[in-house]
Amino acid sequence: MNKITKLTMLIFTICIHSISYSQETASIGNVRSTYLRNSRAIMNNNEVKGYYFFYKSDKVDRKTDEYTLEILDENLKLIRDIVFEDDKNIQLLESSYNGESIMFLFYDKKEKTLEYRAYGTDGKVKMSYVKELNNRSKMLIEQTYGDKSEEGQNEALFDVGDKGFVTTYPVKE
Repeated sequence: MNKITKLTMLIFTICIHSISYSQETASIGNVRSTYLRNSRAIMNNNEVKGYYFFYKSDKVDRKTDEYTLEILDENLKLIRDIVFEDDKNIQLLESSYNGESIMFLFYDKKEKTLEYRAYGTDGKVKMSYVKELNNRSKMLIEQTYGDKSEEGQNEALFDVGDKGFVTTYPVKE
């Protein structure tokens, strides 16, 4: 046999071998691309209790997108997928966990609003509160979250045990 035939047979054998012993991976159907908007550790008493990933999962219309909020435990096992529709300009700023529920702080720059949403371990909304911002408050929010100091550290949303959550922002003077 000549060298080209031997080389062709070797390549063919390697290809057949790799195809027959390849691993299969799970896939999610009809997903073209995804854009991670935010991810962070869920902390409780300076201890990591889990992680969350917030991403746009679909486009509903010109002004509305579908978002997915994945909550994982400390071993990176999926606990809950929370899917909801909201304005396309929404941002997830941070979260806080008090042992019973997890509070997420969303910011809509265009509408100038903060929305607090508390989810239970079952993935259902326990509480929701919307606060409208004036220009001064909007500027303080952007200063607070514009330059992250330490990854994993909350900037303004904190749990107070079984009593709930508290938000703090700096004020002038």
